Amino acid sequence: MKLAKTQGFSVSDEEVQEVIEFNIETAKEVQNENFNNFLNEMDMTIEEYYNEYAYESIKGKLLENKLYDDKTSKGEEWDEFKKKVINDFREKNDTQIKNLSKK
Repeated sequence: MKLAKTQGFSVSDEEVQEVIEFNIETAKEVQNENFNNFLNEMDMTIEEYYNEYAYESIKGKLLENKLYDDKTSKGEEWDEFKKKVINDFREKNDTQIKNLSKK
């Protein structure tokens, strides 16, 4: 999400609300027993879950999708971009990666 923001992408509250409304309607139609049990345990309605709990997650996913769509629409540029992000991560986290590999 941070990378998408630094690349100039943003998501409006209206875009997030559209997804939330779609998810609420879908959840009501599907009636997933596990999801309903989760909501009951959390003492939340479907609307509360999506508007309060899932809002930031949805916003982040929309940002990621915009970044992904932009990069993949440029073909080979996406592969180079992906390699750069992975290599940058490896360089910044080299010690931690080696320590995890030992376990």
